[in-house]
Formats: sequence, C-alpha cells, structure tokens
Amino acid sequence: MGRRSLLCLSLAHLLLAGCGPERSIAPGITLNGPAPTNVLFLSVDTLRHDVIGRYSGGEESPFLDSLLASGVALDDLTACSTWTGSTFPCLFNGASGSDLGLHGQLGDIGGSIPDDFRWGIRRFTARGYASGLVNANHIFNTGLGGFEASFHDVVSGTMEASSVTDAALVMAEDLDQAGAPWLLAVHYFDPHTPLTPPQSYLGGLEDLAPSPADVTAGWLDYSGEWEGWSQDLRDAFLAEVWLRYRAEVRYFDDQVQRLWEELDALGILDDTLVVLWADHGEQFGEHRGWNHAQTVHVEERAVLGGLWARTLVPGAWTGPTTQTDLLPTALAILGIDPYDEADSSEPEITGFVLGEAPADRIRLTTLAKENANDLPSAAISAERGSRVLIYDGVGNVELYDRAADPREATDLFDAATSGADPEVQALWQAIRAEGQTLIDAGLARPGQVPPGL
Repeated sequence: MGRRSLLCLSLAHLLLAGCGPERSIAPGITLNGPAPTNVLFLSVDTLRHDVIGRYSGGEESPFLDSLLASGVALDDLTACSTWTGSTFPCLFNGASGSDLGLHGQLGDIGGSIPDDFRWGIRRFTARGYASGLVNANHIFNTGLGGFEASFHDVVSGTMEASSVTDAALVMAEDLDQAGAPWLLAVHYFDPHTPLTPPQSYLGGLEDLAPSPADVTAGWLDYSGEWEGWSQDLRDAFLAEVWLRYRAEVRYFDDQVQRLWEELDALGILDDTLVVLWADHGEQFGEHRGWNHAQTVHVEERAVLGGLWARTLVPGAWTGPTTQTDLLPTALAILGIDPYDEADSSEPEITGFVLGEAPADRIRLTTLAKENANDLPSAAISAERGSRVLIYDGVGNVELYDRAADPREATDLFDAATSGADPEVQALWQAIRAEGQTLIDAGLARPGQVPPGL
C-alpha cells in the first residue's frame, strides 16, 4: 500500500472518529481530540541545533525546550540547504529545490526564484484560509519569488525579536477575530548576525579578553585574518562570538515565551497547530567557514523542528526527517490530504507525513553559490543511517559517522578503499544525481561532480 493510500485511510479514520480516544494520523502523529483548525508557522533564522538545551544540556533555550517536550520534537531534522533563500521554498512547498526546479542561489538574492513561483501557502488560501506574515529577514524585501505576495497581510522589514513579537500578537488577534480559519507565518531574525542582543543579556562580556576583531560588525568575514592570529587571539575572538550568540538565543527564547503566553491568554492557541522550525544553522570556523551558506556540515545542516497542538499527543520522533516533511505533516494534522489531486496546479509535494518516509531514504542538503570566494560553489551532503558523505564542489569528498562523531570532526573518507563500500557508493550516486540537476540548471559547471569516487 502506497503512502497516499495509507494517508487516505488515516484521514478517513480521523473524520469518523470525531472527539474520542487517541487516534493515529500517521506513525509519528497521534491526536487525542479534535484536529486543530488554524496553523502558526513559527521560525527562527540561523539557530544552531547544538545550542538548543534539549540537545546541548545548556540553558540558552528553556522555553523552546519546554515546547519541544510538550509537543512532538523532531530530533533528527535536516535542512534542505544552508541558507534561507533555499529552505523557505523547500519547507513551504514540501519539496526539495530539485523537485521544484529551483535552488536559491547566493549572489543573486531574490532573482533565482521566479516572481510567478507558486508557494504552498496557496494550498491554504484556496481553502478559505486567511493568511498573514510577520518577517524580520531582509531578503524577503527583495521579493524572493513573490513569497510575501502569497499572504493577505504582511509586516516585513528589519526588526529585532521584541518587535517581531509585538507585530505577531497584533496580526494573530486580527486573524483570529475575523472568523475564518487562518495561517500565520512568523519569522524571527535573531540570532542572525550582527550579534547585538540587548545589553541585559551580555553578562560576563566585561570578563573576556579583548577580541582582535569587531564581533558586532555584521557578517563574520574574518577568514583571512584568522590565519594570522595567534591561538590566544583566536580564543578571544571565539569567546566573544559564542557569548554574544548564546545571548541572542536567550533573547529570542524570551520573546517566543512572551508571544506564546499572550497568545495563550487570548485563547488563540486552543485551536491552532504550531509548526516550529529553523531555516538553517551557523558555523564558527568548524569546517573552513564562518556564518552559514558556507558548507553543508552538521552545524549548518542540523536544524530545530517541532509540532504542537492542544490535542497532539507529546512525544519525540527520532527518525530521520527533512524540511520537506513539515508541510505534508501539518496538512495531515489539519485534516487536509497533502496529496489531493485537486491541488494539481500547485507544485507537487514530495515530502512525507511524519513517519511515512521509506526506511532507505537518502536525505540531501544542497548549497548552490555564485560567488564562491574560494569556497565550494555547489556543496552537497547525502546521509542515511549514521553515514554522511559530503562533496564540497571543488573536488573534496568527506565521510562521517554521525553516531560516533556527531560534530563531524573526523573525516573517514579513504580514496583507496571507501569507494568499495556499497553504502558509500549509494550516497555518492545520490550526490551525483543532485549535482546533475545543478549542472542542468546552470548552477554548477559541467564536470564539477566527478563520475566516480
């Protein structure tokens, strides 16, 4: 029985069951009451997975941790790419860049997604949903393929987290009072650079050794200087970067808590599904790069994901998922068939409802870049089970064991022997196929991905 047949049975069961005992929507989703009507996509920019307290044991995100514990946490979620221009189409359409026929491309912000691109928000608005967007990432102001135009109401521009919360509260209340089902997308920019949280979050800064460079200037583009710094100077720079980054995460966490508590007090969360996600991570020199959209290693690739609703039975989904799975899962929870042929005018959803992906699925993360600046111009990772194979676009292949080496610090690739491993070959063929789509789209040079290992 295929995934469509399984889902149809699950949805039929939901409609027949009504308000009763626990019922399974899919292997990873169980409801113990009515399905929610509304949906809040709550996202954050540039949040490292290993800074979230649930995974790090740290104290930077106590409220996020409580949300993940009270909902369904997606503990092994991989981003489609490592920058926003690629991950938003992926998540809001439930399909990879290759499936959609596009890859957001650095150096051509906005222009790499056609203005007439059909975003998955239309799957809701076509069913009578009112829609709103509160967004603090400046790249959306360039158009980004008509993303903002897909919503009925938009507040967009450079905003710190407290302003995002204020705008989201106003819009959520307006949508809820209108009487129609609604979709609200809220995107926080913190903890993206510049690392300038409110001063009250910067305790301990005065105790640090002076940094050799300005950590608050914006994009942390100090790769050239790094090579000439002593170890003491490197340590001082990293200490301030990490202190400020963690402070940004705490600030964001507090603002999400404020948003949540006020929405809850208004009763707006009572009939709302919340999809919690991060667009990508961030790296601080771990794999030859700074910031994000540099490589496809774990610190940029592993991301936050979670689902919450009053009637959603809490749990942890530890199976492998990608951002393509969030839209079909959200639709299924709301009682909408993600694969409904009536939506044939929309881009096809190729992601899976949580728990329905084939066990042998290979997850891909793809980064297409125009101005390589000595960094990969088309980096691709392929992962299945504990194995991750990475091709950096300039001839380097790396192999990691996620179970033994979660930070991907030890490259296991051996040119003489790794190619004989059937699993490595399977991952490589997936990279080759993805690389060909980039070549066909003009986003990688012919021959850039070699035919064999």
